[in-house]
Amino acid sequence: MFAPTWLKALGHRFFGNDPAMALRIRRNVLATQVYVAGVWVAEYALRHWNTDVWQTRGFEISTMLMCTLFYLLIRTGWSERLSDPSLTAVQIVYAQTMAAWAYTIVYPARGALLLLQFMVIYFSLFKLKQRGQLLISCYGLSIMGLAMVTMTHLHPERFPYQTELVHFVILATTLPSVTALGHQLTSMRQKMRRQQAELEGAVQRIQELAHRDELTGLYNRRYMLEMIQQHARLHARNTQPICLALIDLDHFKRINDRYGHHIGDEVLLAFALTARGVLRETDLLARWGGEEFLLLLPGTDVSHAVGGIERFRRHLRQTPITPEAPELRAVFSAGVTALLPSEDVGAAIERADRALYEAKELGRNCTVAR
Repeated sequence: MFAPTWLKALGHRFFGNDPAMALRIRRNVLATQVYVAGVWVAEYALRHWNTDVWQTRGFEISTMLMCTLFYLLIRTGWSERLSDPSLTAVQIVYAQTMAAWAYTIVYPARGALLLLQFMVIYFSLFKLKQRGQLLISCYGLSIMGLAMVTMTHLHPERFPYQTELVHFVILATTLPSVTALGHQLTSMRQKMRRQQAELEGAVQRIQELAHRDELTGLYNRRYMLEMIQQHARLHARNTQPICLALIDLDHFKRINDRYGHHIGDEVLLAFALTARGVLRETDLLARWGGEEFLLLLPGTDVSHAVGGIERFRRHLRQTPITPEAPELRAVFSAGVTALLPSEDVGAAIERADRALYEAKELGRNCTVAR
């Protein structure tokens, strides 16, 4: 069943719209439920076991006031200025202190309240690291030990030292064990986070490899076709101009034959690096095959596309390729065309290819537009 609109609105007001804040408030609500149970137990003890009125009322009022204060500090965003917006350590220390106080009030059933220290340690697993968990455990043991010693001294008839000794030994032997288990859980959680981060990084690298040419780092042919189809659909809706350019490095086979294929690879890399420095961020360049490249220029008409390619040509001719061949420079021929509205992408690429062929026929190292 769907919650009524007014209930959803109330939930948004109480928990807030920020998911991180809502999570912190939900944890605060869980802790508040434990406090409410503690208040009920204290009230029960007052009515049935004639416990001290002032202590009981002081415990109940301070508990509810602090629960409200913690909620307001988180809900108003004040805690965001702290390193731990959840106020984890502060809330845990307060809970341990109140558990020790309740232990002194509800003396007929005080043994059951030992469980509260273990519950508090459980909450520390969410946020605190090993050192913090150890300090929390030591504080819980210390505050409970102080409460036991004090009450044994003030009210030995209600808190016989034999019973308190047993309670303290139970805490002293089990709290460190719970803390050690908490450390193991924290380590496992951190390991899982590292593995998740490594897995996400690996997936991202795989996606990059699926989209990129291994040598040049430019987009590959398959991904480029997807991008052209996507821009073509946008072009059909908003009629912004789009140009395609096929670029072919001139005399690349001669470079491989004369200098070797490793120098040919250097030429391809120099072409890609120069393109990244000259072309716009919105322009997409892919290695189409061998020494041939396809350039997509969104929001560009033919005249501006030719101008951008000629600027790229000038930069490339001034770029040294390798110290092994200081005289070597890369030049290219290019064929440019505009993608027409609702035109098949393949037809536009064929037209750019014919323009590239014309550039080759005109003597290479030039740009032809069709």
